[in-house]
Amino acid sequence: MFKRLLSLILALVLCLPLFYFDFQEVHAYTSYTKTPNPVMTLKNLGTNKAVQQFYFYNAPSGERYVFTTQRVTSSVYLSRCLVSDDGLTATCLDYVKLEGYGHGEALAVYEYQGQVYVWLNGNTITDTTDELYTSTYWARNVSRFIYTPDPSVSTGARITDEKKLTNFLYASSSGSALVSGGRIFRLAFSVSPNSDRIMFWLKFAKGSSYYQYLCCYSFSEINAALSASSGSVSMANMGGSQLAQISYSGDLPNGSMQGLGIDGTSTLYFSGGSSSQTPKVYKYSYTSSSITLKEVWTVTAKANVEIETAYMLNGNFYCIFIDDTTGDGKKNKTKIYTLDDYSITQMHANHKHTVKGLPVDDIVQNFAYTENMAELYVSQKHGTDTYISRCIPNGNVAEAKDYIVLKGAGIGESLDVDQSIAGTTYLWTGGAPVTGSDSFATTIQRLQYKVDASSATGASYTAVTVNGTQYASADGSALDSTAVKRVAVSNTSSGDNRIVFRTQFNSDDIYYTVYTTSLLNQAINSAGGGSYSLKNAASLVKSNFKLNNKPNNSFQGFEADGVGTDQKFLYMTGNSGSKMQLPRIYKYLYTNGGNTTLSAVYRLPAFMQTAQGIKVYNGTVYVAIQPIKDNANQTVIRTLSTAYAADPVIVDDFSLKYIGTTNTLEDGMLSGIVIGTQGDAVTALFGNTNTLQIVNSQNQVITSGYIGTGYKIQSLDRSGKVADEALIIVNGDINGDANISTADYLQLRKHVSQAVTLSGCYFAASDLTADKAVNTTDCAVLRKMISNNQ
Repeated sequence: MFKRLLSLILALVLCLPLFYFDFQEVHAYTSYTKTPNPVMTLKNLGTNKAVQQFYFYNAPSGERYVFTTQRVTSSVYLSRCLVSDDGLTATCLDYVKLEGYGHGEALAVYEYQGQVYVWLNGNTITDTTDELYTSTYWARNVSRFIYTPDPSVSTGARITDEKKLTNFLYASSSGSALVSGGRIFRLAFSVSPNSDRIMFWLKFAKGSSYYQYLCCYSFSEINAALSASSGSVSMANMGGSQLAQISYSGDLPNGSMQGLGIDGTSTLYFSGGSSSQTPKVYKYSYTSSSITLKEVWTVTAKANVEIETAYMLNGNFYCIFIDDTTGDGKKNKTKIYTLDDYSITQMHANHKHTVKGLPVDDIVQNFAYTENMAELYVSQKHGTDTYISRCIPNGNVAEAKDYIVLKGAGIGESLDVDQSIAGTTYLWTGGAPVTGSDSFATTIQRLQYKVDASSATGASYTAVTVNGTQYASADGSALDSTAVKRVAVSNTSSGDNRIVFRTQFNSDDIYYTVYTTSLLNQAINSAGGGSYSLKNAASLVKSNFKLNNKPNNSFQGFEADGVGTDQKFLYMTGNSGSKMQLPRIYKYLYTNGGNTTLSAVYRLPAFMQTAQGIKVYNGTVYVAIQPIKDNANQTVIRTLSTAYAADPVIVDDFSLKYIGTTNTLEDGMLSGIVIGTQGDAVTALFGNTNTLQIVNSQNQVITSGYIGTGYKIQSLDRSGKVADEALIIVNGDINGDANISTADYLQLRKHVSQAVTLSGCYFAASDLTADKAVNTTDCAVLRKMISNNQ
């Protein structure tokens, strides 16, 4: 009996290492509840099916796109969508239908050696007699190809230069089979945000058993192999490029794999959950040979809704929920979400000023208005110098009149107007010396800006350097033991009389110190001279606290606002357009005792563009979206006033309100109008109570006569300006003369023979069979229409 018991104990002990390998993926994790926050809505997709995957792509020319995949049986619809300026929608421009590609659950868009490629998994099993056949059509290979818009194709695009990765059964470091006698059943992949690696999740079948592997490779070496190949690359030959090979035996979230994402070199994510489950995300750390579950995220706000994708990009986790399945919900109402620890409020933009005539062609770093907004000051970094321009607003444009140059003052990320002392206007900005490649200021300057016709720049200034921010504490002691890395300053507006210094040290700890502005100015003026140390202002400190949090782990500006109990706030904005981050604002409540509370998080009305500077005037937040070029090739900024939920700006809605049933208003075009329709019949299709008007293709208002293709219906606001409009499409009126005749037929024939190219509303007027294509069938229909019209 004793020998039997000893043998059993020994057997169990010998098995322990094997059991530990199986369970290393699920121990010591932390659970979180995540909040889904909508980012944008997808419009007019290629088909009304669930989106399986999406991918952001910022073109070098400045356009921003979202690529999406949808599955119809064994075919994948790959759509290219253009993101709107405010980032709230992405509308499909064109798409391709890829037959036999399968589920469409993995997608990436990356540039390699100057060429943009789309990556998509494919090669599904369509043979119903195959033992691995499934109606979900899982992919077994990966394709890389060029997506080419082509208006001659019915879907608007085609693919070229396709090459494939094959033989994933042999995706091992040695090139041998990962599962001897097995077959590839399913795969997915994810590319890291910096494009240095690609991770494959592989599922193999052997008999009635399934095996999972995670295999990671150098993305550049995979790309090089594909570019050098004549058509395909076997994974059996890529062992030398492998970075990780992990046998994955852990559970998937909710027992399903709805998305795979990787972030950096050591973290990956799985999403999972069907329409009858609460969505979950597993976050893992991984090495070259092992994987460990670190976090489990649950999205209780989307219970019983299917989750798709697991897209990690620069600190933000993106996904889709199939939560609107009625009507054309999947085609026109699918939303992309981020998963966050908090709710995010979407801000709404009202264009305030476009700034023109700046002295240098460099990015605007910050801006500041005088109290009555009679003047606008703008800062730019030019080399290691700061340029500050004085602009005069007139309507929605602010024109630069004169400027000053602060030699060696650096990035110019601080700029604020100070009118706390009657009859005097100061500007606060950064100063020398500067640190790092970005030329961050390490001191602050208080300027008096003077319009000066004798100066070549039209202005001059006097300055006092304010240093010693490392001693900006209530007792004058050092805030940190390391050197100052970066300083910034913000002065409250609306007569609040508070100024805040932000000091970041080499330790990356960040301190904020609050003073009464007028008292600090008096101390500086009393001291006299060209410099003043905050070490001497300890008795003036109102509040001092450490706060290291930054939106998107980035600092693009901050603003202090308010006085009084529960009325003192710090706003900070941060994001990098080049890193494809969503611009956000953190709003913190602070106390004189140094306590801080995150009060709200806002998303700015921009998408993956950098927001430079932030101001609060009379309860409204102002931001500047990274400069663009106008038609005269001048650097301009758009200053946006934004409203948030607690203090909304009421904006009248003068958008077109379509109430008709026989026509369609979509993507700014009113289609289905028949020849011989008059203007009043068109306006009757809309339920607006404000003024509507019809204009012809020369933008002339018409009050009688027939409507033609290229005419517009416009909605006017209270001032008589056009608030919304839609192009009118008259079936068969291809040349826009409000008639159908042989002239239209000849134009249509020229398009079919490729002698000319019809586009926009004129292409739509030619598509008489409503199949999104223009061909000889449409010619036959038009010929009959002309005959009936004579």
